[in-house]
Order: sequence, then structure tokens, then C-alpha cells
Amino acid sequence: MGDRLRMLAMRYILSLTMLSVYGCCLSVLAASEHSTTTALHAPHTQGLATSLVDARTAAELPRPWGQSDFALINPSDHPTTVSEFQEDGAAIQAGKYMGWPALTLHNGSLAATVVPEIGRLVAFGPIAGGNRLWLNPTFFPHPGDGLERVDDAGDPIWRNYGGMKIWPYPWTGWPPDSDLDGGIYSVEQGDDWLLLASARSQRLDTEVSMRLQFDDDALALTLGMDSTQERAIWPVVQVPGSAYCVIPLAAHDDLAEVVSSPQVDDADLADSLIPIENAPADQGHWVSSRHVSEHRKFDVTTASGWIASVDGLRGSLRLRWTHPHPNPPDHGHDGSFYFNERKESPQKYLELECYSPIQAGAQEWVIFLDLAKDLDELSLP
Repeated sequence: MGDRLRMLAMRYILSLTMLSVYGCCLSVLAASEHSTTTALHAPHTQGLATSLVDARTAAELPRPWGQSDFALINPSDHPTTVSEFQEDGAAIQAGKYMGWPALTLHNGSLAATVVPEIGRLVAFGPIAGGNRLWLNPTFFPHPGDGLERVDDAGDPIWRNYGGMKIWPYPWTGWPPDSDLDGGIYSVEQGDDWLLLASARSQRLDTEVSMRLQFDDDALALTLGMDSTQERAIWPVVQVPGSAYCVIPLAAHDDLAEVVSSPQVDDADLADSLIPIENAPADQGHWVSSRHVSEHRKFDVTTASGWIASVDGLRGSLRLRWTHPHPNPPDHGHDGSFYFNERKESPQKYLELECYSPIQAGAQEWVIFLDLAKDLDELSLP
């Protein structure tokens, strides 16, 4: 009887030991899985002041590609993983992005997602990171209810969905034309490119298109426009409004020679635009602007044909175009940026913009989006 009790006691102790070991293993595995996910999706934070990181909450951050509820691609019952993207190489996949039917072009390291139903680029960035574009949280994720395209009076409804879209310049009044900005676009695709094309706007007698294809570490967008009026192609790229806007300004004696704003007097420009101390001398005179309390638009003449948002938490994004510009628009500048009036996150955004030459008929304008990694070490105010 004593031997039997001793045997039962030993079994009980052994069971407790095994349970303890099993629990420790689960803890280690969970910690390991968390560490891997964190490293895989961690936003780029090198080279910028920690105050940029501290200024925002986790609720502002977009979910990175590969996570289940905001999965970039969902061709079946489970989202495509980051590793599957990286193994595929250049390819196009159809699925849903935050509830919207979408097509994604990727090259194994970068991805770009379009939603033809609203005629725009909605996501661009590293596959193992997050989206660098701003999306309106009212519509992303998809609200689920049907989004009417006309109001009770039969007038078109315009919505600011975010992402990147094409406007015609000169400005055509408010609200923007809903056929070009938010209308349903047709789609064509090849092995490594996507083409979106709008219907022809009856109001403006104009149609636009964008062709996406990767060019090394950048996304090349060939933008098209056909119009009976003299217009420029005006790409509008919306990014989170907490970022700095960095511009290589052309050489000047007076800031007003290379910057203008309908909301800011020339004498007050220096209050919104600040020199960057460690900018490379051969890149022109760089300045930056933070989000301001009131909406402000700045037209700028650049030294090298680009404008960028630099964000230590979400990651940076640069818009590039042909430089020197062959024929700037009537305001004399080749680029623009705009901060909207909303101070609350995540409704605040920054727009990066440029302009093709103004002409009637058919034209094309090639722009590029890249991750602006060379700007990480700037000393920003």
C-alpha cells in the first residue's frame, strides 16, 4: 500500500512538472511570435527625434500588410502572408483591401494597391511594413452600407477617400469632379503593370488614367489626360498629416521668389517654412513645415523636382517628377503641398502635389513614388 501511494505521488509530481514545462514553452513561443511580428511590421524610426513618435497614439497607426483584419490581399479564406508575397516576385493579385475589391501590384519588396471602384491608388509601401498613404477612416475599412453616388436632388456626391488621385489644373471649383475623383475606373493589366482609366467627365470633357509599374525601388506612374481644354495633370498624394513636409527649394534671394500661398502673406512665409541645418548643399535649400492649425496650401519652385513627407513613425514618402520642368503652370511653380484644417487624428492629412505642362488634347506625365530613405538622417526641427 505504501509503495502504491509513493508511486501515485511521484506521478502527480511528474504531471505538475510537465505542465509547468509546457506552460513555459507556450510563454516562450508566444513571446517569440510577438517579437517576430513586431520586428516584421515595425515602422521605420531611425534618424528622427523621438518627439515625433511620442506625439501619436497606436490608434493612429495603419495596420500593416499581412495582418488579418486589414489584410492587403485576401484571395481565399485567409490573407496572403508577407512571406508569400516575398516569394512570388513581381506579380498582381486580386482580393480585398480593408473591405474594398482591390488589385495589388508587388515586386517582392514593395506593394501598390488600387481600388477601381473609387479610381485611385489606396496603398503603397514596403510589404513587410505599412501603408505610407493616408486613407479616410470614414471609408476605410469599407463602411458596409451602399455608398450612393448621387444625392436626392440627383447631383453627384464627392467624397474624400484619401490615397492618390488625379485632378485637372486649373482648379475647376469645389467640390472636385466626382467622375475623375471617386468615379468607377476601368482596369487593364499585364504581367507587371496595371492601368486604371476614368470615364469621360461630362462636366469637364476630360478623362484621366494612371499606369503603375515598379522601377527598381520606386513606383512609376504614367499619368494620362485627354481634354478639349488646356489643362495640366495634377496628381494629389495624401499622406498622414503629422509628417514633416520637406522640399529642396530652388536658389533664391527672397523666399517669396520660390514659395507662394493663398493663405499666407509673403512676409510671413518664414514662420511656416524652416531651413534644415544638415541638408546637403548640392540639393538646394531644404525647408520643412509641420501641421498647422488652419488649412494652408503652398506652391513651391524646387531645385530638383521632388517633395516628400518625412515621418519617423509611419515611414516617409517622396513624390518625384521631371526636372527641370519643361513648362510650369501659370503660377510659376512645379510643386505644391497642402495641410488640411483638421487637427484631430486620424483626420489630418498632408497633400504632395505636382503639375504636368498645360495643354489641350492627349498628354502623359510620369511621376515616381519612393520611400525617401536618404532623408532619414535629416535634423528636423
